Amino acid sequence: MLHFLSKTWQAITFSDAKFARSVIALLFKPGKLTFEYFSGRRKRYSAPLSLFFFVNLLYFLIPPVDAVNSTYASQVEGQFYSARAKEVALQKMAEKGMEIQEFEVTYNALTSQVSKLGLIFLVFLFALFYAIININKRDLFYKYLIAATHYVTFSVLSTLLIIPYIFWGAIWIYVVANHIHDIDINPNTWVFFFPLLSVLFMYGFVMQRRLFKEHILISILKSVLIPLGLVGSMFIYRALLFVITIALI
Repeated sequence: MLHFLSKTWQAITFSDAKFARSVIALLFKPGKLTFEYFSGRRKRYSAPLSLFFFVNLLYFLIPPVDAVNSTYASQVEGQFYSARAKEVALQKMAEKGMEIQEFEVTYNALTSQVSKLGLIFLVFLFALFYAIININKRDLFYKYLIAATHYVTFSVLSTLLIIPYIFWGAIWIYVVANHIHDIDINPNTWVFFFPLLSVLFMYGFVMQRRLFKEHILISILKSVLIPLGLVGSMFIYRALLFVITIALI
């Protein structure tokens, strides 16, 4: 049974030791996987898309924060297009003769499936942005696509999985230690946005320095733009996800 489970794990993660090696490099050595990929040392690490889809599978199985899955509630509140999204949703409810509870259940189930298929589009959007801020390098777009895949994979793994669960673990310990029975903290609020953004900024800085060996001031400037580009790509992705989901209901 142990042997069977071991082989199953290897099949799911597409590798054995190199999967662990890839995750460690992804988390603690920004840009290393991309650098190694274009240096021809690819067999030691999991393929970029394999790692990307596995991390996103984990996120969809245990999502502590509503981000790439984009439920109905998160679409009609807090987005720059939320007012319009609510109007469109109400029109669709009237057209289909659905109550809001029924519509929300249907929407969430459908958007979960659409987002699994559309995640690669988020990577492509971010890759376009990353190529633009590095246009002076005159590299092939493929390089930015691989770098974007690794950066988005890190973003999902760290800011949408590891950090939120560490946060909730700390809150649980605090609640138990202080015998608190009623606490209401929403991890989807803007309070948690800026600490996560700072993580992405530091990661982008080291990644930029490793991949392009630029002057430190240029790297700092671009590393400020990198997480903003990811956030902008995420907004576009979520808006398109809403449009597609509504059209399919």
